[in-house]
Amino acid sequence: MLKTLTLSALLLLLSVSATLAQDLPSISQFAVNLEVADKDAKSGDIISITKEGLVRSTAAYDVAIFGVVVGSPVISIEPRSDATSAVASTGVAQVKVSTKGGNIEIGDFITTSDEAGVGQKATTSGYVLGKALENYDKGDGTGTIPVEINIAYVDIPISAGASGIKGLLAMLSEPENFRNFVRYLAGFLIGAATFVGAVYAFVKFLTVGIVALGRNPMAKKTIISSMVLSGFVISLLALSGFGVALYIIGFRGF
Repeated sequence: MLKTLTLSALLLLLSVSATLAQDLPSISQFAVNLEVADKDAKSGDIISITKEGLVRSTAAYDVAIFGVVVGSPVISIEPRSDATSAVASTGVAQVKVSTKGGNIEIGDFITTSDEAGVGQKATTSGYVLGKALENYDKGDGTGTIPVEINIAYVDIPISAGASGIKGLLAMLSEPENFRNFVRYLAGFLIGAATFVGAVYAFVKFLTVGIVALGRNPMAKKTIISSMVLSGFVISLLALSGFGVALYIIGFRGF
């Protein structure tokens, strides 16, 4: 009889412990109480750091992702006040998402979007907030799903989201990728035009100079001096053209 009561008590204790463990939030959610400049930021919003302070992310694949506003973190540090919000930059948090980048499946990378504070499925390489821990396929509006936060740059092959022309168009639909494409294309065209122009001018003045020497050998010194000067000018223009091309490729201000 005593053994039966002891066994029953042990089973009851294990059952209660398991129930409590399921009800408790994940201890992995760690947040810092910070002053958020964006007063419209709510729990679940993705936050980026800017010169104005912490605000909701409004650009896809934002390189300045900071974390997520959380309502009731398990652990938080720094004094809490009416002017602060708990922001998690690690662990697991509920994040606002939409299907703008496609339906979300468990394990998909979640990045920012052009909708303030709302995440989307990452379909191309760039900065991400973390990985989805739940599916989301509701076409209209936004919802929330748990995301394992790990802010980093990830390489995502185009084939993971799309392929061929469709994949290229999907990649260029992101503002940052489109700007990069325009920069690289402009730099390439300017560099190519500079190279072709320099080669053509060099061959042209060299041919003309040789012909002039053959026709008027008495003016050899003058002709050679003119050829050297022409070569210097062409080289200077070519270097300027290549410099402009490299500047455009490296410029990120537009």
